[in-house]
Amino acid sequence: MYVTDIDSESVPVVKAPARLQTKRPTVSELLRRLDSQGITETQYRALSIVKCECGMIVTQKAFDAHTCIVDLSEREDF
Repeated sequence: MYVTDIDSESVPVVKAPARLQTKRPTVSELLRRLDSQGITETQYRALSIVKCECGMIVTQKAFDAHTCIVDLSEREDF
């Protein structure tokens, strides 16, 4: 008997397994992966990395706590 001899109607049809619900990796997990195995472009965008005008590069989450070294009091547009 060969595989081609099997009647297709005799092969049972089963439901596909449910996709596992995986939680999103945390920022620290993504940064660890970036330093070890790499991350996808979508995961990189999820980090929301921004560059302050002072030159510091931080995550958007850390930006609120960022102490900027640019003196905004001397700027005319503020």
